[in-house]
This record gives sequence, structure tokens and C-alpha cells, in this order.
Amino acid sequence: MNDLKRIGGWSAILFGIAVVVAFGLEIPTFVAMPADAMQIENSAGRLAVVDGMAPAQRTMLALGFGFETITIQNDGSGEATCVSSSDPCDPPELFSGISISSDGFISGPPESNVASDMVMGAGKDIIISLYRDNNLGNEFQAFGAWVKKAASYSMADLAGTWYSMKINTPQKGFSNPDYFGFDFDTMTLQSDGTGTITCIASSDPCNPPEAFSGVSISADGIITAPLNPDEAHDMVMGENKDIMVRIFRDNSVGNEEQAFTIFVKKAD
Repeated sequence: MNDLKRIGGWSAILFGIAVVVAFGLEIPTFVAMPADAMQIENSAGRLAVVDGMAPAQRTMLALGFGFETITIQNDGSGEATCVSSSDPCDPPELFSGISISSDGFISGPPESNVASDMVMGAGKDIIISLYRDNNLGNEFQAFGAWVKKAASYSMADLAGTWYSMKINTPQKGFSNPDYFGFDFDTMTLQSDGTGTITCIASSDPCNPPEAFSGVSISADGIITAPLNPDEAHDMVMGENKDIMVRIFRDNSVGNEEQAFTIFVKKAD
């Protein structure tokens, strides 16, 4: 079982993406405010996860990503299925023993020399987590954001103004320091899949606003967009239609980089 699946063993109660960040790159996490009297039933269903892993060894060669679909029942059992990964996907994996407290803190079966903090947000469609493997020779940490899947989606769910936070890294096995960076953007999206993205802040100089088209969303919440032949991405919308998570990969020779992005929708 690869490291991303070890994160997903009990933590992967969802549907998700994972990005590994390393070499001193800091990912600021945000604190979710749990709703009162949460129950394990709030976790039941299919959700989506974004993970960011930073090896304690600070080695860029350990970078990687993963995107999974996880189905969880209200008894804390479920199944995690790898959709895409920087490592070969493992077969679907069954898990059990997940629980949630009245304060929204989620826990699972203990693991040797492993620590995890995980909490559900007030809307009960997002979970954030921080995972640490402290085993000698395998020291790494992982940031996770998990979003729950809605019953259905339509193109109208795309429409609105979205803010996005993006962390860029080299892909696993590559060590180009120029590929570490960040972007903070505003995206205006229409229900026909057209829109404009505007840079607010970036580790590189901001480009002018850029128009785009061809974005679509499936009934299952999977978002697609035009890509170049050597590019790939996984992107999904959450249950309340106000958050999206994405992992992008540029696989062209000499330009192997990836980007982890969270989008949040602006209130009306």
C-alpha cells in the first residue's frame, strides 16, 4: 500500500485529490468551525479530499499526488478507490472504525508512530486534516481538505465568482525549484462554461485577466476543462456547491509540475 493510500486508509472517507509539498514550502491551513452536536451520519455518503504531503526529510523527490473516491457509511465503515495517483493505484480498499465527536473531531483506528488531527466544518460538507507519519525513514506530513458529493449537479452550479488558492510544486521524481510557488485568483464563471480569471497575488508577476471557455460539470460533480495533450487534472465540486478542489499536472518533458487548488464561491 503506497503512502497516499496509507493516508487514505482510515482518513480517506471521501473522494479526493492529494498533493505532496516539500522542501520547506509552507501551506497555511485554515480552521473549520464545527457545527453543534455533529453525528457520524453527517459523514455518510461520498465526498472528496485534497491532501498535501510535506516529507520531513525536505526532499523534493518525494513529491506526489493522489485522487480518490471514498464511500463511507454512518457506522464508520467504507471503501476507498484510487482514481489517479503519482504512484500506481492500489485496488479498492475497505476500512472501518471512523468516528466523529459532538465537536466535529474525526478519529480512526490508531497507527504506530502516526498522529492525525481532523475536523468537520459547520456546513458538514468539508473536512480538514493534518496527518503525520513519524516512523523512522518514512517521516512525512500531509494536509487534507475533503469535500462531500451532492446528489446531482448542473451547469448552473458553476455560475458565480470564485476565489482560488493554488500551491505549485514539481512532480514526484523531479526537483526544479522554479516550480514551487503560489497563486491567488478571482474567477468569474458563467453557466455556459465561459469566464475570466484574474490574478490577485502570485509568486510570479501577475498576468492580465484571461478569458476561457469549455468548462463543464457532470451530474456527479466532476469538472472538466480544455487541456493540452500532456496535461491532466482532477476536479470536483462539493455538496453545497460553494467549494471545488483540483489537482493539475503538466506532464510535458522538461516541465513536470503540478498544482493543488481550492476554490471557494463568493457570497451573493
